[in-house]
Amino acid sequence: MERIFVSLITGLLTLLLSPVTLGDSQLYKYTDDNGRVHYTDRPPADRQVETLDIEIQSNAGQARVTDYAALLSFAETGNNVTIYTTDWCRVCKKAKRYMDSEDIQYTEHDIEKSRKARHEFDRLGGKGVPVILVGKQKMHGFSAQKLDSMIAGQ
Repeated sequence: MERIFVSLITGLLTLLLSPVTLGDSQLYKYTDDNGRVHYTDRPPADRQVETLDIEIQSNAGQARVTDYAALLSFAETGNNVTIYTTDWCRVCKKAKRYMDSEDIQYTEHDIEKSRKARHEFDRLGGKGVPVILVGKQKMHGFSAQKLDSMIAGQ
C-alpha cells in the first residue's frame, strides 16, 4: 500500500508542478504483473485501467487538487507504517529489509535511543521488538504475509 501512496503522491506532484490546464483532468489506476498498483496521467495501452476524476483549480497561480474523493481514503492513511526496534534485533532488521525491498515506507523508532519511543512502545503493550503498526493495526514480531495483509486492509 505504501508503494501506492508513493506512486500517488508522485503522480499528483507531477500534475501539480507541471504546466496545468485548468479544468477537469484524468488520473488512471492500473495493476502491473507483480500486483503493484500504479497511478498515471497516461493510461498504458496494454492494461485495463480505472479512470479517476480530479479537478484542478488555480488560486493565485498555485494549482491544487480539490476533488479526489476516490483517492481520499487512501491518501489519508499516508505513511502510517511504524516499527519499534532496537539495533541488535535480528527480526527488526529482517522486517526493515523486507519493507525496503517492497518499497514500503515506514517510520522507525529505536526504543533504546528514545525515551518517547520507549514510552509509546510500553503504552502499546510491547514486550519484545519489533512492534509494527499499520494504522490502528498492531503486530508483535514480524511476518511478511501478515504485514502485507495489514497494509492491504488499509
